[in-house]
Amino acid sequence: EATCQMHEALACGDDERARKWRDERRAARRSMSQFNLHGLWVGKYSSEGREIHEMINITYAGDALVATKVLGDRFVSRGGISFTADLRPRAPGDPDALPPVLLPATYADRWGARLLPRFTGRGHVDDGARKVEGQLILVGDCISFAWVPQEHQIVFGRPGGELALRMLRDCISEEDEAENARAVAERMYSGEVQYVAAGSERAARRILRLSELKDLQRKISE
Repeated sequence: EATCQMHEALACGDDERARKWRDERRAARRSMSQFNLHGLWVGKYSSEGREIHEMINITYAGDALVATKVLGDRFVSRGGISFTADLRPRAPGDPDALPPVLLPATYADRWGARLLPRFTGRGHVDDGARKVEGQLILVGDCISFAWVPQEHQIVFGRPGGELALRMLRDCISEEDEAENARAVAERMYSGEVQYVAAGSERAARRILRLSELKDLQRKISE
């Protein structure tokens, strides 16, 4: 209602009334959990027998939620959009409005509610080249996004500081390794074989992973 009133006031040139309803709209958004999901989230899924961790950063563009990859994978690279969700208020009977998920009574205590709000979205795959049907679900203190055609779903939770730092460090380390491998391959094709064989320091830039830092600290203390 506040959004409709604001647009109506703007159309009539009534700036004072528009400001009033804009403030009402902002206050209403602050009380709605779907508009307060800013920041880092971590989820995990299994792929080809491996457990893969995913980190996203959530921001907003108007009534659209945008989840950006902090850690890349084979589906979407780092910095790309993982998924979006349309959070616009829906009128009763709107065909685009998704009904909430009804949980069995046995799960209600675990998640703090029996009805879980659900929103339409778009999941990005192939580095954003394809966008598929998706759904965002609010699950207590967690969120879940489903890539519907792929029958793929990830539940995300808030990471602690230590987990976030470890994931970021290890990810950058892996990306450095991949960059080093690409650089070596390029030098080999360009004829710089002696440079590669010499193992120049410039060809092996990589920050230490957390496990390597612990090993280093242990060696120093011995």
